[in-house]
Amino acid sequence: MEVSKLTTDHRYLVDFLQTNRQQIYTEWQKQNFIPPDKAIKKEIIENTISFYNILIDYIQNDGSQSCKDIQSLAKLIASQRIKKGMYLIQILSNFSLVRTALINYISKHFIIASNWQPTVDYLIHELQQYVILYFLELQNKLNQPFSTSESHKERLTLLGQMTSSFVHEFRNPLTSIKGFVQLLKSENPTLKYADIILNELEQLNARISQFLLLSRKENTQSQPTFFSIHNLIEEIITFTYPSTVNSNVTIATDIDPTLSLFGQREEIRQVLLNIILNALDVLTETEDPCITITSFQTNKCKKIIIANNGPEIKAEILSEIFKPFITNKQSGTGLGLFVCKEIIEKHNGWLNCSTSKKETRFTITFPITK
Repeated sequence: MEVSKLTTDHRYLVDFLQTNRQQIYTEWQKQNFIPPDKAIKKEIIENTISFYNILIDYIQNDGSQSCKDIQSLAKLIASQRIKKGMYLIQILSNFSLVRTALINYISKHFIIASNWQPTVDYLIHELQQYVILYFLELQNKLNQPFSTSESHKERLTLLGQMTSSFVHEFRNPLTSIKGFVQLLKSENPTLKYADIILNELEQLNARISQFLLLSRKENTQSQPTFFSIHNLIEEIITFTYPSTVNSNVTIATDIDPTLSLFGQREEIRQVLLNIILNALDVLTETEDPCITITSFQTNKCKKIIIANNGPEIKAEILSEIFKPFITNKQSGTGLGLFVCKEIIEKHNGWLNCSTSKKETRFTITFPITK
């Protein structure tokens, strides 16, 4: 992401950030819990000021130096906090609060969010990524004790925290848009495309739910039940129909109508939906794009296979495809498949991916216990 030319809006934003620097700091400090340790407090404030300066520089210039500055700041933050014995979640939660303070304050005075919010999101995301990388590198070098269960729990908490602060800011306007579209439809029953818009909004909401599911799945209140895999897949195919038509994708199915599963239906739905939506994303430039969904049962297991004839996944991506922040898409976050794997393993199953020039296949396996 680069800012190639300083537009009038960008100049106005730079002037605004410079003029209102202290007020934005105050807004951030109201929301942020700063540890009583004076040394840590001083470091956090200095780091926030540094990020603020990088943001201004990024808007003013082409972004190349700012990206290097982000990496340097990330190294500094990781080094400082690991010496103080702080957890990643404590560090990264502050970034979300910085973002919230910036957006809340600027939104009150700077109307056109599309001109500046992507820049804030991009720099916060880059800073988070590099801090995670350097923090874990330092942790390994220092051989700090960190048990597998603690690592697993912190990773889930970390990802949940990183996304939850962003999700509600997407959900609020999404709910408003949906409400207005429904109002337009009720007042104008013959209005063209209203149903299509509502369906697209539902799909966007489903994508957002993928992130929410990560933070809430450990605390889900619903009880596991038996449900039909056939009915669930048919429901998802109906739900994604507008996208498949728009992308000219064919979906072929061979689903055992008697196959059922015991577990959290909504969570399994999110897994299947995520894999299908990913397939639709990668099939945009494929000739005769097709998704094939198969389910069957053997004496030992139940399987669901979702295959697409899109491009082959690179070997370096495939080997780490279920790790967080690994993605094969330009606009991907690298969290979807990580969440999917966590959910399937929670249901005592496993999720695998294989790829070739002919097809890419995701196989979900649930063992049958006697």
